[in-house]
Amino acid sequence: MANFGDIYENRKDSLKKKKFVKRVLIKENGKTSANAMEGKVIAAEGKYFYIKTKDEIVYEGEPGGTLISPNPNASLVAVGDDVFFKPVTHKTEFQAKILKIKKRRSQLARRAVGQIPFEHVIASNIENVIIFMSAAEPFYNKKLIDRLIIAADLGDMNPVIFINKIDLMPRDAVLEDLSVYFKLGIPCILFSVKSGENLDQMKTFLQGKNSVLVGYSGVGKSTLINSIIGTDLQSTSIVSYQTGKGKHTTSAVRMFNIPEGGTLIDTPGIREFALWGLLPDQLTFFFKEFDELFQNCKYNPCTHTHEPDCAVKAAVDAEIIDFDRYQSYLNILDSLINDK
Repeated sequence: MANFGDIYENRKDSLKKKKFVKRVLIKENGKTSANAMEGKVIAAEGKYFYIKTKDEIVYEGEPGGTLISPNPNASLVAVGDDVFFKPVTHKTEFQAKILKIKKRRSQLARRAVGQIPFEHVIASNIENVIIFMSAAEPFYNKKLIDRLIIAADLGDMNPVIFINKIDLMPRDAVLEDLSVYFKLGIPCILFSVKSGENLDQMKTFLQGKNSVLVGYSGVGKSTLINSIIGTDLQSTSIVSYQTGKGKHTTSAVRMFNIPEGGTLIDTPGIREFALWGLLPDQLTFFFKEFDELFQNCKYNPCTHTHEPDCAVKAAVDAEIIDFDRYQSYLNILDSLINDK
């Protein structure tokens, strides 16, 4: 039986040395060959994707020359995808060509970095987006939290906030600062992997669910996974003293099985997150605290920026709407307008 760890480690060095350019013909509909196998993508590194079958056999694959996918304008393959593939018999054992991507039930996606607009799908077919940050070293970023909440909503997933290293900050101060998310009904768990505080609560929440971890580097994602899985599967690093931000220790996207049930997808640390699939005039609907107010604005539609008699701005002045959340709204609105 193929061992994922061996396949993955043997491939890492060659991935650092090579760049691949391959043309793939995308068809939105079509049939696969009768002998095609089914599996789930459990890891991605460079052009290689690792597919696990129901029999727990892992194949190293890449898209074939023709790929059937209902997602022609997005990432061809993502961790979490359910796929059809064909083993390649003339190559090393457990090699494969991916033939078809099944429809994604949910996805975490962002605007790809670069000049050409593109939907970068980070992970698919999951229930929860775990917005994973730390109370300090580095400090959590509420503007990034707000963007990830919207991305979860856009991708038909539930946002959840995990704050690690709570032993480094006064707990009550952090709870007060994050109280707006509790009011919005978003689960928020404060814990410390190092001290063990609330670690059982966090682990219990993950059990039986399919989730993806996303956040800065240096917040303890790899250490958390090691704690959940019970072995040192992920390398860890310390926060960079020069920038105060974490050093990248994870360059691939990888799915782990939780011993008590469920899966957890680890992703590389992010520094920014550009939203995809959202128009500027739609943003209002993703700030739920605006729902009962924007209909009372004098102008419809209202951007809640410069218009007179704006109910949302009045609510901000009256401290009914959290000021930081409103600043996030303005920041995201500006980026959506300028990213066109």
